[in-house]
Amino acid sequence: MPEKKYAHIAQDACGFLKIDESNQWAGLFTDNVESCSIYVFECGNAVVMCHDSGQMSIEGIAEVVSQAGNVERVQILKYAGNHFPNDRRALFSKKLKFSALNVDEISCPWMPFTAIYDSEQKLRAVKNGLPIGAESPSDIAYRWAVAKLNNAFIPMNSQSLPGNLQFDGYCYLPALKPVIALQDILKMVEAQPQFFFMNLSVLLLADRDDAVKLKLYSSVIFRRRRRDLCLAAVGSRLVDVPCSPQRKCLPT
Repeated sequence: MPEKKYAHIAQDACGFLKIDESNQWAGLFTDNVESCSIYVFECGNAVVMCHDSGQMSIEGIAEVVSQAGNVERVQILKYAGNHFPNDRRALFSKKLKFSALNVDEISCPWMPFTAIYDSEQKLRAVKNGLPIGAESPSDIAYRWAVAKLNNAFIPMNSQSLPGNLQFDGYCYLPALKPVIALQDILKMVEAQPQFFFMNLSVLLLADRDDAVKLKLYSSVIFRRRRRDLCLAAVGSRLVDVPCSPQRKCLPT
C-alpha cells in the first residue's frame, strides 16, 4: 500500500481535506509560520486549513469553508509570543455559526514552525521544514513569492485577498497572480524612500521566483536623492552606481 501524502499550503491560502480511508492524502501542512495564525475548520468528514496573515477576507475564507459543510470544531495554532486573533475569530464565528466553546487554542513556543493536520493527530506544530510524506506543488516557490509580494504592498490586515483555495482534496489548483500590477508596485517603491531597499529586495526575490517579470522592463530606474544613488534593475540584475546631474542612466 503506497505511503499517504501531505499536501503543502502556502501563506494566505487554504487547503481542503476529505477524511476518507480511501483518500491517498493523509493530511495538510504549511511551513514558515511566524506571525500568522493557522486555522483548521473541522466539518464532519472534511476539513479546511488556512494559513492566515489577516489579509484574506472573512467572506472569502467562509466561502471556502462552507464547501466542506457545517463547522463542528475549530483549531487555532499560533506562536506563543503572539495574541490569539480574537476579533477575527469572532467574525468567523458569526459568519460560519460556530460556538466559542468549540474552539481549541494551541500555542507553539518557537518560530518559525511547520503546522500539520491529519485525521489522527489533529493540528500540531513541528520543526520548520517539510514533513515525511510531503508532496509540494511544483510552483510552491511562486506561491510563496506571491504571498510575500502581496503582504509587502497592500495595507496590513487589509482583509482584501480572496479565500485562495490551493488544494481541493485531490489535486492542486492553479496559483493566483499578485493582486497589484507591477507598474503600481514600482510607483509605490519610488514613493517610499524610507523603505526603498527593503521593498526592492522583496521585488528582486519575487522576480527570482517568477512572481513578477522585471526583465520585461529593459531598464527600470529608481532614484533616491537623499543618498544620491541611482539603482538600475536590468533584467534580474541590480546595478548600484553613483548618480549625478552629469551622469545619466540610459536604457540598454
